[in-house]
Amino acid sequence: MKTFILFLLMIPIVGLSQTHTGAVKGMAFSGDNTKLATITPSDIKFWDVASGKMLNSSSIGGYNIKFYKDNLWLILSTNYTFKIVDGNTGTIVDTLELSALPKWNYQAFALFKGKYLLVKNRSDIILYNLEDRKIEKQTKTYNNEKECIVAVDEGADLFYIVYKELKLGMESEQFSLNTFSVTGKYTMGDFPANVVAHDGRYVAGGSYLIVKDYGDADGQIHMVGSTFSLPDKLRAYNFPEMKDGDVNDLCANPLNFDDIYFIGRNNIAYYNLKTKKPNYERNAPGSHSNQKIAISPNGEYLAIASIKPPVSTGESMVKIYTTKKLKLHKELK
Repeated sequence: MKTFILFLLMIPIVGLSQTHTGAVKGMAFSGDNTKLATITPSDIKFWDVASGKMLNSSSIGGYNIKFYKDNLWLILSTNYTFKIVDGNTGTIVDTLELSALPKWNYQAFALFKGKYLLVKNRSDIILYNLEDRKIEKQTKTYNNEKECIVAVDEGADLFYIVYKELKLGMESEQFSLNTFSVTGKYTMGDFPANVVAHDGRYVAGGSYLIVKDYGDADGQIHMVGSTFSLPDKLRAYNFPEMKDGDVNDLCANPLNFDDIYFIGRNNIAYYNLKTKKPNYERNAPGSHSNQKIAISPNGEYLAIASIKPPVSTGESMVKIYTTKKLKLHKELK
């Protein structure tokens, strides 16, 4: 009997996956570029970037995750509360009480300057100081129960709230971080998967890649089929090599905002806004469902998440690529 048990213990365990069951809702690299956190509504996983191996996991689920400091991570949990999670233990170390906003109304958030949390709910925007644990600013804004995106431009002291309208396509409000007042509105006929803003430039990705330089007096974008009528300083880029032209998610190199990386329907693409030269990595990383992309603070790595085909399995796949030539670095297992 003992010999039989020993024989069983010697058999290698294969086929066990440490990847998520369910769609990855958010990803973030640590500040030192060595770790990657991925989150689904049912769990969080922490990965070693160099080896691709899982370091830790937690049964705490959520809808998005951001790196805060040290090995602490900020998540929007499934009960719509903000929690700070220790990446070493996978446990909750703090829950933020934002009593001014009904929990179920949270829609989108951004973490910036290492201590500020900008939150949008159905009818309010608040600026929360994580260090002092208090609300610094709050304002009423466009009442919308639909999906929205928050993008902060620290260099220009601006932030954007991008809404999805059933009839108007996309509407974006530009706010001053100093006064919390609206300083501009922009509309176009396509709701972007993501928006990034930095030092006076706004980049949105939907069916096209839209770039807007601040200072443009006319913020209106009109789309008729594949033809845009754009004001000065506003540019649209189409990528016919990408199936259906969709940009499902995008990010910008934090060290060089001219380098834009995005993913759309089985393709990873790189585009330099100065040289206007694209570079494609086709057939990566699988199904186009629920695709997410994140970039490391040093601009060297991209994390790509999607549902592994066939989609019916519901199992996510996450791969890390190098930004140089978009080469596969590790598949997380």
